[in-house]
Amino acid sequence: MVESGLPYRSICRKNEHGVLDRAPAGSLANLDDPMIVDTLPEDGGEPLAVFGSVAIMTYVAGKAGQYYPAGARYRQSVDRCLAWLKLHRALPDDRPDDRSGQLVALDDQLRRNRYVAWDYFSIADIACFAWMADRRFQRRDIEKFPYLLDWFDEVSRRPAVQCVVGEL
Repeated sequence: MVESGLPYRSICRKNEHGVLDRAPAGSLANLDDPMIVDTLPEDGGEPLAVFGSVAIMTYVAGKAGQYYPAGARYRQSVDRCLAWLKLHRALPDDRPDDRSGQLVALDDQLRRNRYVAWDYFSIADIACFAWMADRRFQRRDIEKFPYLLDWFDEVSRRPAVQCVVGEL
């Protein structure tokens, strides 16, 4: 949201007792899914609830016209990276060989492209950076992957990343 420049406010989905509120009826959302509500959807209709991190990223990027390319070839590249990441997010943290393989794959991808999906910053970069932060990769974990390290340092310097990291 910060990268898009669109106005937003964070809302906690817990009630006064600290229990997560129910998802809206008819939605496929889990209570653990992040959620946004667009109070000014493009169709001018009722507020629109969007659930799940990938769905939120693609919705916001599409609405902002940023970080999610219009061309089918480039969009497919971003979607492929997001699918790869979703698969790897499900792997357990306690398997160092899997983690190393994930880093090898990202480093190889970044050897061929400036950014994760292509040569322009996209939501694939935002998702991969968040995944690495969530997995608490240490600098020593990525120092042997030069392309990944350069990318990580570059993304870390983005003003929106600095803003979000400062809020944590």
